[in-house]
Amino acid sequence: YVRTNSVDSPFILSDLLFVARQPLAGIVLPKVGRPEDVEKVAWFLDRCGENARTDLAIIAIVETPQGVAEVKAIAAAQRLDGIMFGALDYVLDLQGTREDELTLAYPRLAIAVACRAKGIEPIDSVYPDHRDPDGLERECRRARSMGYSGKACIHPAQADRVNQVFSPSAAEIEWAERVVAVYEQAVAAGSGAVSLDGSM
Repeated sequence: YVRTNSVDSPFILSDLLFVARQPLAGIVLPKVGRPEDVEKVAWFLDRCGENARTDLAIIAIVETPQGVAEVKAIAAAQRLDGIMFGALDYVLDLQGTREDELTLAYPRLAIAVACRAKGIEPIDSVYPDHRDPDGLERECRRARSMGYSGKACIHPAQADRVNQVFSPSAAEIEWAERVVAVYEQAVAAGSGAVSLDGSM
């Protein structure tokens, strides 16, 4: 994915004409405040002319109170692969601070719920201090517990820690394989309810 300028930028059309001819999965569209922002970009991508890709997906960055207020409608826009939370700009626009975790709790949950309801990926905001791997890991774990499938990075040094937190561990994979095996055995025996290690 390549990040373009916002839909209101004078450079968005040239951005889209360029990316529509590249071997990309899609684009990351910043400053999405309403579903029409995504729909305008999708409309233009469909009309980029000969040799243009018509299958480019869009990841919208929701980074304003307006975007959070409209996130359910944004999540329903066509061609959307996911929504990324832009916490830094959101806090500025809110005229708040990042000092209290509650400031970001509502928009994080709203974005995660809207995405999961539509079957698209919620991606958490960057963690701004690339010299604080422990803080990054705490924020990754919090986002994963809220349903996020990934996190944006502000520095390449963060990528390994983010991938580690958002990837299933060997123990989680082993447990999932055991669950599938127990369930398949139960179905073969004509039972629909099973337990594993004392849990349903």
